[in-house]
Amino acid sequence: MKLSYEGYRETLSKLSRMYRNSYRHDGHKAAQPWREMMRQVRADYPEHSDRYTREALGFPPKKEVA
Repeated sequence: MKLSYEGYRETLSKLSRMYRNSYRHDGHKAAQPWREMMRQVRADYPEHSDRYTREALGFPPKKEVA
């Protein structure tokens, strides 16, 4: 199943929230699985990952080649 870009952002946001909460309450070792899941989502959707990074850093969108 492919995620839309909006679904990708929502998924990363939820995983990030779970990672932060787990790290805050239980420490680094308990938070590692959430971090690994975030890495896996980024690896599974490189096209969304690139766009997300560019937007977060304030770079202009990539030009589409016609």
